[in-house]
Amino acid sequence: MASPLVVALGDAPSPAALEPEWRALEARADASFFTSWTWIGTWLRQLPAGLRPQLLRVTRGDEVMGLALFTPRLLRRHGFIRARSLFLHTTGDPSYDAITVEYNGLLIDRHCREEVERQVLEHLVTQAPGWEELYMEALAAPPQALQGRRDVLLAHSQRPSFHVDLCKVRAHRDGYLALLGQKPRYSVRRSAKWCTKEWGPVALDIADTPAQAREFLAGLKQLHSAYWHTRGQPGAFASPFANDFHDDLVLAGLAGGEVQLLHARAGDKTIGYLYNFVHRGRVLNYQAGINYAMFPSTESPGLLTHALAVQFNAEQGHSIYDFMMGDQRYKRSLCTDTAAQHWLVVRRNRLKFRLEDALRRARNRMHTGLKA
Repeated sequence: MASPLVVALGDAPSPAALEPEWRALEARADASFFTSWTWIGTWLRQLPAGLRPQLLRVTRGDEVMGLALFTPRLLRRHGFIRARSLFLHTTGDPSYDAITVEYNGLLIDRHCREEVERQVLEHLVTQAPGWEELYMEALAAPPQALQGRRDVLLAHSQRPSFHVDLCKVRAHRDGYLALLGQKPRYSVRRSAKWCTKEWGPVALDIADTPAQAREFLAGLKQLHSAYWHTRGQPGAFASPFANDFHDDLVLAGLAGGEVQLLHARAGDKTIGYLYNFVHRGRVLNYQAGINYAMFPSTESPGLLTHALAVQFNAEQGHSIYDFMMGDQRYKRSLCTDTAAQHWLVVRRNRLKFRLEDALRRARNRMHTGLKA
């Protein structure tokens, strides 16, 4: 008979001390890139000293079966709600969470996933003191263990994500473009023809040295920021924290092939850059920098850049090219399949939260009535 699981939540050790334990469990877990040590370790190293997560550890005897990091934060909203909150692999502070975690979740030994998840949630709800709200954002799948409980209030939402099945690309004799609708297929081919005529053959380069990776990342940041500034928004690299995080992450992941920086060009002219993560056959498109200023409005350099990257990664033998979260038109036009990511907020069943929910429902009904 297996020994019981023991769940404990306490201060996290230093990143250097936690790394061997995390990596050992990661090898036995169905982890995503965003729960791998490459992402988590970089996040911990870059967080300021005064913002330290707590470590949740699940053990069976001497063996670690589950790990997760929860950041405590006191939230204030509406002028009367104060809530002691825990955030899974995020901080609750937009200035740090702008790096955007996706496919989040607990790191669990794959052979006992349901059991560990159930025990973790039971422990948090019934035994872990000091919290009133639990935020689990961008989950690959929502946990089922909290359904039907009366001692918590659950808020669940989901957002679409889009991807290309690279097995389908390899299986089709005419390649990726043959899987797309008529309009995106035409746009990609027209843009490739225009680039070739204006500047030379279209090609895709991959950064394979730290120096080249830094060069590609710098080029991507410049084009990315220029695009978002024209729309009055700062973009993904606006804060010092985000810049330092990604500079560290690229170097941490490049040697093991977990970071992929691509440069699409025509002759010696830049079409665009892509910043991808590669994890267990899944290529995750994290950010792009497209050279829109070089193209007339009739052309589609972004579609062309992604199409080149999809075909390249299919040839590399990967299984998925993932555009990730967000319902942008280009993702719908370039994908072959869709999925969802899930947001779960668990609140203790307290009067202030029931009142807040009632006021929110009343406000929504009022807004619906005004729009009718």
